[in-house]
Amino acid sequence: MKTREAASITQGRAVDRLCDEFEAALKSGKHPSIAELLQQVDESMQRHLFAELLAVELGNRAGRGENPTQSEYCVAWPEYAAEVSAVFRERAADSTGEDVEPCDRSGEQFGSFQLIESVGSGSFGTVYRARDTKLDRTVAIKIPAAGTLVGEARQRFLREAQAAARLRHPHIVQVHEVHVDGAECYIVSDFIDGTTLGEVTKERRLTHAEAAALVAKLAEAIHYANMMGIVHRDLKPENVMLDRNGEPLIMDFGLAKKENDDALSTQEGVLLGTPAYMSPEQAAGRGNQADDKSDQWSLGVILFELLRGRRPYEGSKGEILAGLLDEHAPPGPRRSDRSVSPDLDTICQKCLTKNPAQRYASCQHLASDLESWLRGEPILARIIHEPVSIVRNIRL
Repeated sequence: MKTREAASITQGRAVDRLCDEFEAALKSGKHPSIAELLQQVDESMQRHLFAELLAVELGNRAGRGENPTQSEYCVAWPEYAAEVSAVFRERAADSTGEDVEPCDRSGEQFGSFQLIESVGSGSFGTVYRARDTKLDRTVAIKIPAAGTLVGEARQRFLREAQAAARLRHPHIVQVHEVHVDGAECYIVSDFIDGTTLGEVTKERRLTHAEAAALVAKLAEAIHYANMMGIVHRDLKPENVMLDRNGEPLIMDFGLAKKENDDALSTQEGVLLGTPAYMSPEQAAGRGNQADDKSDQWSLGVILFELLRGRRPYEGSKGEILAGLLDEHAPPGPRRSDRSVSPDLDTICQKCLTKNPAQRYASCQHLASDLESWLRGEPILARIIHEPVSIVRNIRL
């Protein structure tokens, strides 16, 4: 392992260790200096460590019956105002608590929609299979858990609906309607009779051809969204449904960024997305600058995972972020699995280049290269480098 890569992993582990020690100290009645703890990691990890320590401290204070405010922390830590804002918004979104059993509302009537059964639930709320009595069709209705749609959580819910409702593509779940009236909110979309890509990969490994074909379809769909001015920013297997025919459909545009979006959730310094699938620029807190190249990185992670059965960066949140913030790109899937073809490895590595400018010009170019590989034709990512080699050979 290279020295720089080993140092990044060490820094990630240091963040986890310091958080554990900080939490143990708070429980014992002590209060270590956050400023001193921050000095124990590299500057590149200090903002991440601060956010983790703040979350631990707020949880501890809430457990003692205190009600800390965002303003007091912004005054005390003005240089970390973005992190303070992000942590407080996350706490607001999770205000109902994970231990609360979601209420099953099957059988209830929502306008012209009759809820039939729950088909999935999470911290956001519950998704139901429902009957549209007006148009006589089956749909999916996403209903946030009671009390979750406050502040940024409510805006995130509305952004998902507004972003997805603009899109019409065979590989994107179609949103038909969004209803917001006081405390009652829900999103109506196509009901997909299938399962998530994440669940499918737990049951079996896709062949390399299946993986390439699937990611090509996702790349075309994301390119369409990008051309519509929308960046997903949270692409992962759990946000990809596979229908009964095995066709992929992208869903959950909850972190989608629209052109000219200046919402607080996209401000610099705020982490957006799922660490294992987010781009380095998102990991660096530049989610406000995320564009189609960020979605392309996530597609590269998905392709890598489908080929290798693991992700490029794994471990704790701190270790993953350390790897993303390191200047070196992860090794391609062929490094540890020689059955991966050189061209497929090249395609994956181009998506996972740390410098966004060195990735594909668009997700459509990624899709085209995957389709070329499937047809046994030369790929663009390799062709553009061949002339340089030829010139060098001539000069020699």
